[in-house]
Amino acid sequence: MPETSVSVRIAALGLFGAVLAMALPLACPDIRTPYFLGARMFGGVAAACFVLALGARQAQRPAASTTLWIFGATFLAYAAMELVYQRITLRLPLTGTSPAAVAFLGQVNDYVLDRSYQYLAILALWLLLRQALSPTWTSRVRMGDPRHETTILGGDQPMTWSRVARRLTVMIALLAGAGAFLRLAGTFDGRTAALLGGRFLGGFNNSLIEEIVFRGLLLPAFLLPLGPTEANWLQAGFFSIIHYSFIEEWALMPVAIESSRLLFYLGIGWFLGRSTLDTGGIGISTYLHFLITAAIWTTLTLGGS
Repeated sequence: MPETSVSVRIAALGLFGAVLAMALPLACPDIRTPYFLGARMFGGVAAACFVLALGARQAQRPAASTTLWIFGATFLAYAAMELVYQRITLRLPLTGTSPAAVAFLGQVNDYVLDRSYQYLAILALWLLLRQALSPTWTSRVRMGDPRHETTILGGDQPMTWSRVARRLTVMIALLAGAGAFLRLAGTFDGRTAALLGGRFLGGFNNSLIEEIVFRGLLLPAFLLPLGPTEANWLQAGFFSIIHYSFIEEWALMPVAIESSRLLFYLGIGWFLGRSTLDTGGIGISTYLHFLITAAIWTTLTLGGS
């Protein structure tokens, strides 16, 4: 399809999206969300992005216009998700009697099901990107080819991404084991095992969701107006920002800790993006994402957190 047709569709959907996003606050009297932004804020940011995208198009800056439109589409999709989240509560109609069952079902309700609302945002975002950017845009929500070679771990000889994954599995498992041993609080009983199992289930679900959004949908979208390097850093930065934790006290130590977390997530997002660029899918990135999440939960859970 000619570039002009894609540009016109982006402009039209941007105008419609801006109007819709500005109307969302009227439908969102309450905010019931586990995330740091609610539907009204998502809608406001989406509207601002769409307006800026239209301005960039008028200024003959197509790359900036497309990039801003992609951001607007993402926030609009999550605003729509929040509308459903505020009105429909997903909970398992079960109650546990033992401490282990209570711990596991609590994780399923508060971690797995709460995060699963994001599949609605994923569907909305996919439809928006497909409508505006097709046929030049295709998602990378597929396994990909782990046999693709890389030198990302250093050295002169390239290795396949599947070998990279195996090496990182050993390294992260050793670190998690050492951390869990040093933090071990009490005995490893049935409740701890059930709690850890629920957190693993939620961690895999959340890892899959974030890989679909950032590496499966947004990374190939950013590749349209930008080069691979810029697109990867942009999605990594976006990935880092959404993990921001509110700083209650703007003192040196809290700011330093939060800045370190953001840099950590920036590096993780860039690394996972590289795997998706190389392999053409999110199979390796999802596995590595879950591996890191599982290591963190293992250390925290065995430490009594």
